[in-house]
Amino acid sequence: MTNSNNQIDILLKTHCELDQDALDNLWGKATFIFDSNVLLDLYRLPQEAKNELLSVLKKPEIKNRIWIAFQGLLEFLNNRHDAIGDQKSKFETVRGKLQQAISSYEETFKTLNIELAKLKLRRRHSLINPEKFISSENIAAGIGFVNDFIENLNELEKKQRDVNDEDETKKDVLNIFQGKIGRGLSKKQITELYLAGENRYKNEVPPGYKDKNKPHSYFVLDIEYKCKFGDLLFWHEVIDKAKAENLEYVILVTGDVKDDWWLEKRGKKLGPRKELLNEIYTNAPSLKAFHMYDTSNFLRRIGERFAFDVSESTISETESLLASDRNGVKSDELVDISEILAIVTIDMDDFSVAQADGFTNLPLVKIPLMTMYNVLNEIIHNAKNHSSTKAIYIDTRLESQYRTLRFSNAANPNKTTSFASRDNTSTGSLREGAVGLDMVRSTLALEGVHVETTLENNVFTIELFIPISKFQ
Repeated sequence: MTNSNNQIDILLKTHCELDQDALDNLWGKATFIFDSNVLLDLYRLPQEAKNELLSVLKKPEIKNRIWIAFQGLLEFLNNRHDAIGDQKSKFETVRGKLQQAISSYEETFKTLNIELAKLKLRRRHSLINPEKFISSENIAAGIGFVNDFIENLNELEKKQRDVNDEDETKKDVLNIFQGKIGRGLSKKQITELYLAGENRYKNEVPPGYKDKNKPHSYFVLDIEYKCKFGDLLFWHEVIDKAKAENLEYVILVTGDVKDDWWLEKRGKKLGPRKELLNEIYTNAPSLKAFHMYDTSNFLRRIGERFAFDVSESTISETESLLASDRNGVKSDELVDISEILAIVTIDMDDFSVAQADGFTNLPLVKIPLMTMYNVLNEIIHNAKNHSSTKAIYIDTRLESQYRTLRFSNAANPNKTTSFASRDNTSTGSLREGAVGLDMVRSTLALEGVHVETTLENNVFTIELFIPISKFQ
């Protein structure tokens, strides 16, 4: 029979908000447990960010308190070649896109020359001389920077390790976690968890049910490790570790952002799923606090707690990796709005773009890249053409169902036609009249994004209401 007092204790602990004292104890005493995703990101991060993450793991304050489950190491070792191969193959992908751009560029001018030749301008016009400008030398010069990029790419590829090269990252990981690796579950435990897992997944009991369609297995001795149950095995190793060693505080650092691990409300991750907290507190009664951080938040907090030098760029790089293929969404389906904005405004020296912190740290969004580019290009050029101050301010706010992007600029009273003029029946060019706004509205409507504009107190504002489900 369940002890009613114990039942109340577990309930309250499961729903306890960690106050400052609890967080101080957690960071001061916790065992840091890492999953394979964090370690595999070492292959994906830029070199500087990778070095900073490794440096953090090697700090005595951290290294003396870290641990990885056998399941975590198993997945790291078996998936590292995929991570290495993906990095290597990206060179060919980028090179192919650049060569395609060159072909399209050359084909465009070939077609242009043919069309101009049909006009017989040399014989029929006294002034127009296209050959003066559209020469083979000028065409070659126009594409020269792309050829330079390809040459640079070829040189960088020589430095990129391949799957058959010596793996220095693997050496680093094994050295850091030497003597801090779980022994794994017994064959009997694993068999029992497979049976229990089928029922858990059917009822969507976390963790792991999001991986239920993974078909592969790994073998160690005579034990089959089924990938679809990898998270479940890993989780029970964590529980067994906490129980066997009477741990009081545990921090799990994970690169997995699927909702079979995280409790998420209004687009914000609030911590571990309550089912996970209930399970670990029930089975490891000595545990006073269990908490989870994704890699970027771990690095941010650890920089604050231990005064480690962790750059904002490294934190940003780890944030972007949370949207990788392992989370069920292909990374090439997701776009970085702030990066697209940087491309749109790259040559605008005479125009100021001020961005709120919330905008620069936006999660990736599932909207076609060219759609987002065309929309931002239209908005920014409209502001440039019509703003009285040659500036635009961009911010964002999170609502219950939407994340709103807000673009505001001071309207120029001398230009009566504006991006908002669709509502006032005016005519004009693409950016001065209804066509530009219609394009933004119609293309974003296909993505389920609502657009609103206002012109108040001589300030023009356009708002994009993007559903929360669109963001990673």
